[in-house]
Amino acid sequence: MIGLIGNRMARASALTWLLLFALVQCACTTMRPVGESTQEITRQVEVGDEVRIHTKDGARRQFVVTEISDDSIKGESIEIPVQDIESAEIKEVDGWKTAGVVAGTAVGVYAILLLIMLAIAPAIILGGG
Repeated sequence: MIGLIGNRMARASALTWLLLFALVQCACTTMRPVGESTQEITRQVEVGDEVRIHTKDGARRQFVVTEISDDSIKGESIEIPVQDIESAEIKEVDGWKTAGVVAGTAVGVYAILLLIMLAIAPAIILGGG
């Protein structure tokens, strides 16, 4: 019986850490506005950055930058002329969000494991081992 309980706990723990990883990947980034002019935007954006570009016609495009020139910002299958850019944002890691998600999830994992242990302890004690 103890082997069965240990196996379930291991699966529950693995699933919990997988969930933690998924949450951290989602919650640890933020979009930071860059520049007030197109010249500032092209200076601050770098190849490899994930950007969200708002164009003057109201469209919003999000992509990873592959090339920057004085005339345009390019992604895998997109090119936006600089003169069409209204505003831009760069995706960045947010340290405070990351710390909060990691700490909160770790506390949650240990609380769940404690509750599981408290729930099965009587069965182990009364079952004789």
